[in-house]
Formats: sequence, structure tokens, C-alpha cells
Amino acid sequence: MRYNLQTRLLIVTLTPILLMSVLAAALYLHERFSDLATTADAQHELLIEHYRLRLLSDAWTDSELNRLSENALDHDDDLVDFSLLDAYGNMVTHSGHPTPAWPLKTPNLQGEPWHWIHRNNQAWAVPIEHLHSPAGQQQGLWLVMDFSSTSIRLQQYETAFSALILICLGLGLSAIFVLSQTRRLLVPLRRIQETATRLRGGHLDLRFPGSHAHEFSELGINLNRMLETLQAEVEDLKQTMTQTHEDLQSTLESMEVQNIELSLARKEAVEGNRIKSEFLANISHEIRTPLNGIMGFANLLSRSALSPRQLDHVQTIQKSANSLLAIINDVLDLSKIEAGKLVLDKAPLNIEDCIFDVITMLAPLGDLKQLTQIALIYDDVPRHYLGDPLRFKQVLTNLVSNAIKFTDKGDITIRVMLEDGDRQEKTLRISVSDTGIGMDNKSSRELFRAFTQADASTSRKYGGTGLGLVISKHLVEQMGGEISFESIAGEGSTFWFTVRLPEDSLQTPPTDHVIWGSAALLTPHDGLAQMLQHYLGRWCQSVARYTEPDQFLREGAHNTEILVLHAIYSDLYQTSWLPSLRRLNIPVIVLHTSTDQHLENLPEQLPQAHLLTLPVPPLKLSSLLQQLRQPDGRQLSLIPYLGYDLRILVVDDHPANLKLVATLLEDLGITVLTADRGRAALELVAREQLDLIFMDVQMPDMNGLEVTITIRNLYPERHLPIIALTAHAMAGEREKLLQAGMNDYMTKPLQEAQLVYILQKWTGQTFKSPDPIQQEPPETVSKNDTVDMQEGLRLAGGRKDLARDMLNLLIDGLPQEIEAIQNAFSQRQRSTLLDRVHYVHGASRYCGVPALRQAADMLETGIKQSDAESDAIWFEIEAAVQNMLAAMQALTHWRKTTKTN
Repeated sequence: MRYNLQTRLLIVTLTPILLMSVLAAALYLHERFSDLATTADAQHELLIEHYRLRLLSDAWTDSELNRLSENALDHDDDLVDFSLLDAYGNMVTHSGHPTPAWPLKTPNLQGEPWHWIHRNNQAWAVPIEHLHSPAGQQQGLWLVMDFSSTSIRLQQYETAFSALILICLGLGLSAIFVLSQTRRLLVPLRRIQETATRLRGGHLDLRFPGSHAHEFSELGINLNRMLETLQAEVEDLKQTMTQTHEDLQSTLESMEVQNIELSLARKEAVEGNRIKSEFLANISHEIRTPLNGIMGFANLLSRSALSPRQLDHVQTIQKSANSLLAIINDVLDLSKIEAGKLVLDKAPLNIEDCIFDVITMLAPLGDLKQLTQIALIYDDVPRHYLGDPLRFKQVLTNLVSNAIKFTDKGDITIRVMLEDGDRQEKTLRISVSDTGIGMDNKSSRELFRAFTQADASTSRKYGGTGLGLVISKHLVEQMGGEISFESIAGEGSTFWFTVRLPEDSLQTPPTDHVIWGSAALLTPHDGLAQMLQHYLGRWCQSVARYTEPDQFLREGAHNTEILVLHAIYSDLYQTSWLPSLRRLNIPVIVLHTSTDQHLENLPEQLPQAHLLTLPVPPLKLSSLLQQLRQPDGRQLSLIPYLGYDLRILVVDDHPANLKLVATLLEDLGITVLTADRGRAALELVAREQLDLIFMDVQMPDMNGLEVTITIRNLYPERHLPIIALTAHAMAGEREKLLQAGMNDYMTKPLQEAQLVYILQKWTGQTFKSPDPIQQEPPETVSKNDTVDMQEGLRLAGGRKDLARDMLNLLIDGLPQEIEAIQNAFSQRQRSTLLDRVHYVHGASRYCGVPALRQAADMLETGIKQSDAESDAIWFEIEAAVQNMLAAMQALTHWRKTTKTN
């Protein structure tokens, strides 16, 4: 609480006066109360002495003593009790209270007088040594008189009240005096305050009044001098502001002209950037078409019977094509980001699946450097969210691939932590740590800028365009997070990013059940042991870790139900301890890298061994643990785990495509069902128990998107992976496929390594790619533009029968397709013409028919790029139509004149 000056002066002045008055009154009351008590005690002593002497002077009868006591009570108002007691404490006579409260027992006649206080009264007891009775006998008695303190209390209260009246009177007079003096002092201050208030309104010509008080007069004089100086400065400021305003007006006019020029320049720059982005997107997309052909043929060529030098050349082509494809993808993404057309999807996102998808995909790169990839997802992190899995994995892939690229030895560790969140949204922090070359502060400033790297020599030594982190930064910011890093030169780096994702309330978190009792983990790698112990702890009651085989055989072999073995020991095949493992007769899960080719024959020496490739997704590890344990708790028979009992449906309207995919899957030991129409696929899904579906996107009756949506609606409880087969590689097409309910996609032409990866990812089973087929020398056929038998053989993966069958399937359908194309062109049916051309074009990509493939590609491109509403299209594509029809007829004529079987 704030007080004004007058109130403060009153408090300061009256407080000492009040304290002194209270102190003086307290001293006075103390002395007065003491005097009153002393006077009362003296009166009581005199009175009791008076009655004592009277009792000693005469002989008293009992009646006389009673009258004496009653008279005593009547003559003295303070006396409330008069009693006589004999030497034994017996009551002789008594007047007053019916039951007196005395502390006497048997008084001693030679004792001193007694004095005590009880019930706010004062009692006196004196001995009477010789009291004569009428019979002439002497007896010793005690005289007890009890006096009330009421009169003394009344006198004390009167005295205190008088003192209080005097204090209040003194304070009142003091307050009146102080108020009169403070008013005289405050009048000049109020005048100064009023003048200051008026000055605040801009009246600088006012002056402060004088005062009879010397201090206030000096203050007014000094304030008036200050006002004179301030008034002069204000006048100068007004003149300066006028001049500044004129200068500013002139400057604004110049800036307006410059703004117009800058606006025009900006529009030109934006338009130029838009044209550049469109050009990059278009040219990158056009490059992908021949690049896919290069990659497909190079992959097939690598499986042919080649000399070491030829195989090295093919591998160089594959590496160069993969690098070029990565650059094109980055340019496409950057173009979409700059154009503001990159829209994130909102689909189910399993954080654990995304993490292990990335590190599994990049595992071969790390295995070549003998790097260990470790993924630690903390227990408090929910697994299911709504977000864009594709873009999330793109960011993580950039960080992990960079960590592998710049690390020559050590570990790559991915950690997923829950930073904060509520019931609706969670903020996750994902970090990627490596033990690579690191960076200094100067180099780190160049990161997150397009086409730049930390060091100019980095791109020459390690490669790359410098777009990955820029794209990742934009994607992370669109996900509501941020990205940064910590790095020490020569020790390694930790890149981290955060994302804010809503939790998927429709997904129920999986419940981990204990499958095994005691498990043993044998690995010398601390980081890998931490990850595996964390995941094994979900399904095993206890997990014991050992670093050496001899230690396990000595300490843990007798009480272990299942062993997880890291295939890092160089003496894995030594007979010193491998037979001991075989005699234990317990399942042994052997974890190995993709480069450990010497383990293929391990099940022959250790029948209970089951191979898993590192890094092992928890779902895959859990699946194997469940398969090794029967529902009743008994262990399964110890046979090598192959897992090829899969039933897969392939849907494609191209017979050649259908036959090729089916053949590749059958070579992997898989049961394959085929359908050439969407409705046929729905019938098979309804009556067959399937593990996975490969679905072509473009089909005549129902396209792949429609079939997928129908399956998801009819069978929501079936977790059936559907993989799209498409020739479209644009990000927008991929997102559209995933939104329709497809789980993943593959681009045509299919590559066997990609096929194996997809199978391992979505079935959780391990596959071994078939050995390259040794080609027989092709039949002597003149190579021309119509048919290239050697090219067809390469496209069929070296399978001569498959190449012959696909070529025959294509040629068998050409007469019908020639008629359909001619009718569609003559009747001006653009969509029908495009469908038929696309059909023939797709079939030609898997056969050695370069002339037909080129003609179909040119015609399909011309139809797509033409204006659908213009009739000029038919004149523009007429030559291309005739060219394609000629190529089809030439191919039909070739079979009639050539012995192909």
C-alpha cells in the first residue's frame, strides 16, 4: 500500500509520541498497581492484628465468637471469610464461604503467620497462643481471614482507564499540531505538482511559483532554469524535424521508384526460378526413362556369364547409374520444394518399421566397411503415428547414408527418444551418431546450403551434390521440427532432428509375451549387445550376455534355452567349441552381415542354426522366436529355417510381365498365383490364403488402385501387404499409391535384388538369390532392329526358355493389337489408342525388339504431350502411328520367315 506525503509525516511524527506515551503509562501503572497492593496488604495486616489482640484480651464463649466473626464480615466489605481453628485443625467458629479452601493441616502454634492467594483472594492465618475460655482453660487457636481482591482490581482498572484517556488526548493534540504544520509544508509542493502537470501538456512557457520556504524557493528557481533550456532545445528540435521531414519525403520518393524496379526484378527472378524448376523437373523425369533401361539391362547383364573385366565394367555402369539416379531424385525434390508443391502425406507411420527399413536397406553399404548399425528406440516412445513414412525415411536415409559415407570404422548408432508431447501429439528426437571424420566449426557453417559441402575436397573424395541435408531440413521443418548437429573433427558427428506427429489412436500397441525362459547372447560388441538385450528382453525372461564362446560354454550353457550368436568370431568353424554347441541341442540364432558368404554351409555343421542378417528388425526376430517355440511351450524340431512356404499373387495384364515376375518368384521357391485382370485378382483373394500381392497399376477393367481399395474395404482385418508395380517414379505418384492402401511399390523393369529386398521386408523371411545362370551360346541369328535375341536373353535373366516364351507371347498378340490400334486411330478414340499403345509398349520392354519398343515409346510420348481437346493431334501422331504399325507388322513377318524354336 502506497501512502501520500502527509500520511507519512503523520506516521513518522506520531509513532515516537505514541511509543513514549505507552512506555510512560506502563511505568506509571506499574508503580500505581504496586502502591495499591502494598496499601491493601497493610490494611489487611492491621485488621487481622486487631482481631488477634481482641481475642487475646478476653475470654470468649462460642456464641460470642460467632457474633464476633459475623460483625467482622459486616464491618469490612473486603473480608469474605472469618474462621477460628484449634491446634488440631478443627473448626471452632466460621463465617463466610460454606467451604473455605485452606492449605492448613495441623498448625503449629509456634509457627509464623501464613499468607497465601487463592481464587483471586488473599488469605491470612495467624496463631493465637493463649485464648481463655469461660471455664478458665487456655487453648491455642489459629485466626484465618480471607480478603477479596475485587476492590483492588477496580482501583487498578480506574487507573488504567485514566492513563488511556490521557494517552489518547495527547495523541489527538499532537495530530492536530502535526496536521497544521504539514499543510503549510505541502502547499508549495502541490503548486509545483500542478505546474508540472500542465507542463506535460506542452505548455513550456509556464514557470514554477516561489515559496516562503528557502528550500522550495531554490527548487523553483532551478526548475525554471531547466524549463528555459528545454524550451530552447525543443525549438531547435522542431526546426531539425522540419528539415528531416523534407529530406525523408525526398528519400521516400526515391525508394518508391527503387521498389518498383525491385518488384519488377523480383517478378522476373521468380518467373525465372519457376521456369528453372519446371525445366529441372521435366528434364530429370525424362532422364529417368532411359536411366531405368540402363540400370535394368546392366543388372541383367551382370547375371550373365561374363569375364572378370566385363563384370567390372558392368558394376561400374551400375554404380554410375545409381549415383545419377540419386542426383536426379534430389533435383526433383528440391524443385518441388522451391515451387512449394511438396505436400506431406498423413498415413499410418510405424516408427520402428521406418528405422529398420532404412538401416536394412543401407546395411550392405555399411557391411562393406565392416560398420555396425545400432538402433535404440526407448521404451517410452509410442510406435504408431500419422505422418509421411516416405519422407520420414528419406530424411533418415540421408543422415544414415552420410554417416556411412564419412565413417571408415566404428559404429553408426540411431537413437529415438520422446522429447515431449501430450495425448494428441508427440515430439520425437531422432539422432544419428557416427565415429567418422567429423567437422570443425568453420566447415560446419557450410552445411544446409544447396550444392555445398563442409569441405570443397569432400565432394571429390566422397562424392555427392550437397542437396541431401538441404532437402532434409525442408522436410523436417514441414513436419514441425528442426534439424541440427554436433561434431568434433577426427572423432565423429551426431546429426539429430525432431518431428511432431499425432499419435495413431486406431492402432493398438502390441503386447509382448514371454516366449522363452533364459536366453544367452554371445557377442563382443557392446553397442550391438545393448540393442539385442533390449529387444530380447521383450520375449525372454532373462538375457545373459557373454563375450567369448568359452565363457558361454563354461558359465551359461547348462541353463540356456536359446542362444543368439554374433557371427563375428573368426574361429566359428573350429572344432574346439562348435561341436559343443551341437551337443547342447538348443536353437542357435546366428546373426551375420550381408558379406558373410562363408556361413551358407553352417547349418550342415550346426543343424540347429538359424541365420538372420544384421541389422535384425524386432518383428523379424520375434517371428523367428515364435516359430522356434510351439504353443504348448515345447521346442520345435531343430531343422534349418528356410521359410519359403509363401503364397504370393501376381496381378498384371501383360502376359510377358506376368510370366517374368512369376518365374523370378518361383526360382526363390515361392508358390505363385497369377491373375491378368483386377476382378480375377479379387476372386483369388476371396478364396486363397495369401502372404503378399504384387499389383500392376494400369489394367483395363479395374486398375490396381481400385483393386487395392476394394480389398482394403472388403477385408479390413487382413494384414495383406500389396506391392505396386509401376513405371511411374514421380513422388506424387508414389504418394498416391500409398494413400490408396498399397504398402510399397516397385518400378519396372523389375530387378531381382529389389524383389528379394521387398520380400524380406514384408514377409520377414530370409532369401538367397539364385546363382547366375550360365548362358548357352545363342542361336545364330542376324542382329537387326526388329529382333535382338541376345538382348532378349539378357532381359530374361539368362533364361533361354523364358526369353523365347515372352517373345512368342508378344508376337501372338500383335495381330489383335494392330487391328485395335487401327480402329482407335480411324475413330479418333484417344484414350483407347493410348491404352493399346501403352500395352504394347510395356510388353516390348521385356523382349529384344528395339524397333517396336522405340516406335511405341515415341507414339505414347506424343499422345501424352499433345492437347487432348485439339483435333490437330491426329495429324501430329499419324506418322508415329504408321511407324509403330510397320514395326509390329515387321515383327510378325519376321516370325513367319525365321525359325525361332
